[in-house]
Amino acid sequence: GYLLYDEAAQERIVKVKMYQEFGFSIKEIVELIDAPQEVLKEALVGRLEQLREDQVCMESVILRICEIIERL
Repeated sequence: GYLLYDEAAQERIVKVKMYQEFGFSIKEIVELIDAPQEVLKEALVGRLEQLREDQVCMESVILRICEIIERL
């Protein structure tokens, strides 16, 4: 009942899981998996910028929640 993958397939699986962890959709991953390095770099930079924006928003939400908790 085990699937056997060659080394190349295993590397692709690792990449897919990593891109999923980074928040890319399956559609985006399909486009990125064999993309040239320039395209991949551009996508990663864009995702990093989005994650940083999300982080700032999340920190603001956390602070607001903490303020509410302190007042309760």
